[in-house]
Amino acid sequence: MEPENFDKEFLRLWYAKRGYKGDGKPPRMSRQLIFDLAKRYISVYEKITGKKFKVYKYPIERNIIDSIDTILI
Repeated sequence: MEPENFDKEFLRLWYAKRGYKGDGKPPRMSRQLIFDLAKRYISVYEKITGKKFKVYKYPIERNIIDSIDTILI
């Protein structure tokens, strides 16, 4: 049984299937791939932190600034 994989292997394998080895312009990622990657990273976040991932509405700049201010104060 393989251990659970939390790194970029999923994306690396996707590129490898398309013959991309890191040279030149990479193949364009489909919306479905981007969605699948986001779901994977949200799942990893929730497993590591034990917290539910919060989805923010865009633009998110105000939330970022407020979070930084909270940390610095």
